[in-house]
Amino acid sequence: MKRAIFTFYNLSLDPDIVRLQREVVDKFKEKVYYEKDYNTPEFLPLCSRTYGEEVIHPDAVDYGFNQLFVEEKYDTVLLLDIDCIPLNSYALEYTFEQAEKGKLIGNVQRGMHLDNDEHNYVAPSAFCLSREMYEDFGRMTVKPDHRKADTCGYYTYAAQERGLEVEMYPPTHFQRRPKEGVWDLGKGRGEWGIGTTYSNHLGVEMFYHLFSAREQIYNVYFYDKCEEILGINRFKGFSKV
Repeated sequence: MKRAIFTFYNLSLDPDIVRLQREVVDKFKEKVYYEKDYNTPEFLPLCSRTYGEEVIHPDAVDYGFNQLFVEEKYDTVLLLDIDCIPLNSYALEYTFEQAEKGKLIGNVQRGMHLDNDEHNYVAPSAFCLSREMYEDFGRMTVKPDHRKADTCGYYTYAAQERGLEVEMYPPTHFQRRPKEGVWDLGKGRGEWGIGTTYSNHLGVEMFYHLFSAREQIYNVYFYDKCEEILGINRFKGFSKV
């Protein structure tokens, strides 16, 4: 089984976000897949040597999926936003295994600006699918239309229309309210914000997503979470006052 973890960023992004994500992913991917005797997934960040919106995220994801599934024949791909990390090795093991059973799986989100009956979908922050699904869906683009679906949203519609199982990790807690107010999944399904933790149906914490890393306002929350996971103490050697 050939697996990949894929993320995208450009030169506008805080390099510490990029570095810390890699360190966390490397920690967990090596541990679980060695123990389970599976092929260790490759971590494949895609850096665009551009700034701002010169290359937009959906175009980069479409390019990455085509390269990984069509050109390089990966069986399963987990897409992560650059400011999203797994919280344990189980998160990777479970997510890949469920995608390989035919599920579309990952973090839940809602496009709050869309008039679509508050439709929830598997978001690009953590979005996992198999090559079989990608091909069955006609190598469908992840691009939004800003009317019915946001980025990756049409994959959830397509899976639901085909009667396929979709597993969406709900938010269990977050660290800070966004500037514009808390984000709402609608219909009493919960809220999310800056520094959201997502759990699966068993209550196991799976992924942490900062959100808004490009604004470089809240990045310290991401540093702290990653350094907690990695066992890094930035204040080692300082005396208590």
